[in-house]
Formats: sequence, structure tokens, C-alpha cells
Amino acid sequence: MNTQLFSGWRSDMRMGWRNLARNRIRTLLACFAIAIAQVTLIWINSFMNGHEARIFETLTGPMLGHIQVHAPKYRDDEAIERVMPHAVSLVKKIAEVPHVRGVAPRVYAPVLTSLKETGHVAVLSGMDITAERKTGGVLEGLGAERIPIGRELLLGKGLAADMGVRPGDTLALMGQAVDGSIASGLYRVKAVIETPVDQINQAGIIMDLAVSQEFLAMADQVHEMLIRTDSQLSIPEVVSTLQKLPALKPYEILSWERIVPSMAALLEMSGRVNYLILAMVFLTTIAGVVNTMLMATFERVHEFGMLLALGCNPGRLIRLLVMESLTLGIIGVAIGSVIGVALTLYGVRNGIDLALLGDTGQGSNFTFEGMNLSMRVFPILKLKDVASGFGAVCLTSVLAALWPARRISRLEPVEAMRV
Repeated sequence: MNTQLFSGWRSDMRMGWRNLARNRIRTLLACFAIAIAQVTLIWINSFMNGHEARIFETLTGPMLGHIQVHAPKYRDDEAIERVMPHAVSLVKKIAEVPHVRGVAPRVYAPVLTSLKETGHVAVLSGMDITAERKTGGVLEGLGAERIPIGRELLLGKGLAADMGVRPGDTLALMGQAVDGSIASGLYRVKAVIETPVDQINQAGIIMDLAVSQEFLAMADQVHEMLIRTDSQLSIPEVVSTLQKLPALKPYEILSWERIVPSMAALLEMSGRVNYLILAMVFLTTIAGVVNTMLMATFERVHEFGMLLALGCNPGRLIRLLVMESLTLGIIGVAIGSVIGVALTLYGVRNGIDLALLGDTGQGSNFTFEGMNLSMRVFPILKLKDVASGFGAVCLTSVLAALWPARRISRLEPVEAMRV
């Protein structure tokens, strides 16, 4: 029984292939339309995958992180006295939470800095240099020879240019300590740096965490705990776990989506483009297959009438037309998949420089939400993008063939043979 059924389907597939070859130009045009739709789906989805990943990694990597912990109301006014004590203990407890990849404690304070007579307003960031040199940190890739030691600091490239400062110069810093007293001191510029964070580049000073805590009279206190998880999917679970820790009960724990909702909304909106492109593939496939199948069906009414007169089961005619339509769709989507994957792999290797598409006036980078983003996008090819198009084409090919197949199955043999 199974052998006969398989043989019947194989026979129908061969007949469908031969019928498509009757009018090769029409078949090629339909295949071309389906292939173009599949290429578009793969290419645009891969581009959007790369674009979203680039924004997510840049945004959450250096300055935002996946999760942040602050004292209550710190984000409202960033007052220097809103601190979290026992920082060393808190870092240790957070690092022990499953799926936490790294913890970066930080302190922030506005300061006045000067090289000679003229003063400049800057933002002092006290950071764990070791943590920030890891993947995704503000100082990722910083060479060992540029690490500040003792009373040394790192200066943003833009601020250094405005002040005329070079490595080795000594800067005077003045600000307010957490206890309300005046904080002041002399610090040597270890290196001038450029980071992915525009604010640090233009007005940023980075010190080792312990040195900055001493400067601001913040013994074992911090303003922020920046947390990175092992994956984007584990962020909600980590947030939930942190909120249950007794040591963190007094503090505000927020995921990156709640900190920058505008960016989260942008990424969510860009994800909807995938559904739009998939709908386009559906419509293109339906248009191409329905047109081809209708013309092929009505041209062969006499042939179908003869088959019915010879005792052919109407169900087999339906199956024959469905297999013919499915074959057309599979050929088109297979060609489109090969071309789409090849184009995407080229983009994966070389990237796509969006600066070439128009005069942005910003070179190969642009600033968004205070972050420096490269305009070169590297597409990310996912199997689901190829499979979704393949499945959509197969489904719509079958659906598009049902209407003409149903009409043929209801033909009266004698009337059909007169056509």
C-alpha cells in the first residue's frame, strides 16, 4: 500500500515537471518572481539581524550594560550623595547569580579640571579598570601600557583636544565630595582615549575606581552597578533573581529596555519588518503561481476532460495540479535561496557601508543616544530566515493551486472534451 502511494506521488511529480516544461517562458517568469521574493527576504532579514545586533551590542556594551542597579531616585537627579554602600560585598553577591557574565561598579561626579589658567567642566567616571577592559567594556582593547596606576587618569579625546592636553601632563581636579566637602587634587594624564561613548570622548575623565572613591570620600561606595549577562534571553531571569536578593532590596534594578525605552521600541519596530517581508513573499508567490496555474489549467481543459472520461479520479487531478504548483514554487524558492545566501555571505565577509548610500557628513560613524555607532553593518544569516521563506512559498503554492484544481475536478468530461 505504501509503495503504491509513494509511486503515485512520484508519478504525479514527474508529470507536474513535464507540464511546467510545456511553456518554459511562463514557468521561468514565475520562478523568477518567486526567487526575487526569496532573495529579498533573506537579504533584508539578514541585514536587519546585523543592524539590530550592532545597535544592541554597542548600546548595552560599553555604558549601559544589560542591567543596572542604583540607589533610589539616583536616575532622577544623579545627586552625588545617592550611593550604594558595601560595594565590594554587593559585587560579589551579584557575580554569583546564574547567567551573570560580569559586574562593573562605577562612580560619577561633575568636576572642574584645568591644565593652566582656563578651567573645563568634565564628568569624572571612576571604574574598575580590569572589568572595563573585558569584552563590551568602555576600555575594551586598552593596552596594558595605558592602564592608569595610582594618581593617573585617562582623558577623552575631545576634551584633551579642547584643553591642549597630552599624555604626561598634570591636571588639577576640583569637585564636591559625597560628604559635602571640597574634593581636589593633581593627577597625571596616562593616556588620551577614544571610546564608543561620545560623552566620555567629549568631556570624560576616567579614573581607577579606588582612586576616584578616595577623591570623592566614597569609601566602598558606588553610584552604579552595571551588569552584563551571558545572553539577551537571560536578562529577565537575572533581573528577577536580583530583585529577590535581600542585599539589593533597597535599590532600583532595571533592565536596559526600561532605561532606554526609545531604543527598545526601535529594535522592536525593526523586528516587525521581517513579517512585512514575509507577507511580500506570500503575495508574490500567490500572484506568480495563481497566474501560471490558471493559464496552464485553462489551456488543458480538453486534456483533463479526456482523463476524466478515461476514468481518472478527480482527486488525482487535484493532486496533479497541486504537485505541479508545488514543483514550481520549490524551484523558484530554491534558486532564490542559493542567490540570497550567496549575497548575504558576501555581506557577512565585507560588511555594508551605509555611508556609501548617501552624504551623511559623518564619515563611517554616527552618534545616537550618546553612542558612536559604525555605519558598516555586517549581516547575520539565520536558518529561520531561509526556512520561513521556503515554508511560505510551499504553503502558498499549494493554496494557490487549490482553486483552479477544484474547478477542473468538477468538469463534465463530455463538455470539457469539446473545448
